[in-house]
Amino acid sequence: MISSGGGIVGEKRESIIQNCYYDVSKSSNGYSSSNVEENGIIGKTTQEMQSDDFINLLNSDVFSKDIENINNGYPIIEVFKCTVDYSIKTPTNQNVIVNITSINQFQELDGWELSSDKKTLTKEYTENVKETILVTDVEENEKQINIEINNIDKTAPDVDISYSTKNLTNKNVIVTITSNEEVQEVEGWNLSSDKKVLTKEYTGNTKETIMIKDLIGNQTQASIEISNIDKTAPNVNVEYSTKNPTNKNVIVTITANEELENIEGWELSSDKKTLTKEYTENTKETIIIKDIAGNETQVNIEITNIDKTLPDITIGDINQDGKIDVTDFLMLKRHLVAGNRSNWNLTGDSLLAADMNENEMVDITDMFMLKRIIINEM
Repeated sequence: MISSGGGIVGEKRESIIQNCYYDVSKSSNGYSSSNVEENGIIGKTTQEMQSDDFINLLNSDVFSKDIENINNGYPIIEVFKCTVDYSIKTPTNQNVIVNITSINQFQELDGWELSSDKKTLTKEYTENVKETILVTDVEENEKQINIEINNIDKTAPDVDISYSTKNLTNKNVIVTITSNEEVQEVEGWNLSSDKKVLTKEYTGNTKETIMIKDLIGNQTQASIEISNIDKTAPNVNVEYSTKNPTNKNVIVTITANEELENIEGWELSSDKKTLTKEYTENTKETIIIKDIAGNETQVNIEITNIDKTLPDITIGDINQDGKIDVTDFLMLKRHLVAGNRSNWNLTGDSLLAADMNENEMVDITDMFMLKRIIINEM
């Protein structure tokens, strides 16, 4: 051991000191800087003699750094020196192997594997640990070894999945995956600067599973399901209550293959798939139909068959000769029994004149009413 005063250490052979070193800044050891390398005695500065290089020069298997300052910082000799090595010190999801080596031979230690030359103890750790073990060499020297492993991580990342919207939409949906730890990049996804958030914009519905890995390879599955994107316009059908000439209102019915938004002035059915509107006059217009997601389609409405202008006719004057008589009666009677005789059917103003009670139907009641009028005029 080097003395605390920086004195000589080495070996003495035939009254000659060899392979010895002294601190050139110390005068108490009997040597000065002028005696450098005199008789195998080598001078070193205090800084040199307290360095790691100096320990290696002496013999790092025997000498150690004076961490506790028991020798004024100069190297100290350890009778039983051990070195602890770890298979990996960076974060890992694998087991860590610890090797304890010495120039001394170890005794067996429970839970550890002893090498054939008895100079290495090995143990594989499956999880983090902080413990102190006692090793013993064959000469019964004992030493406490501190084992500390804190780089094992076998826990998969915990992730949360959120969607920009879960309501029906005709827009893209952004999916955000937030992790409780840093994760690796995933192809097609954007990774945030803190490496904890992945985002992706989906243009269509999908159902897929992606693998999320933390920086050391632990992985978890993230299930993505989007079913609320609808970019298809509704398919609609337009119907009119009548397309024949009429003096009544016309009801327009729009039926869709999916739920629709309401339109001002229209009535929406309870299942939200049918719109109706009653028109009182002829019109030509285009309306916009929207589904719940906001997709639009145009519907052209055209009504030209409404005629509420009263005709210049006399009820009962079926042949329009300016008088009501038996000829009109016979024409009405033939109309009622015409069957396949199309030439007996009344049309146009003649048909309107035959509707004695003006209920838009010509039947036997109208014939009796016409007969009564003719009899009363006789």
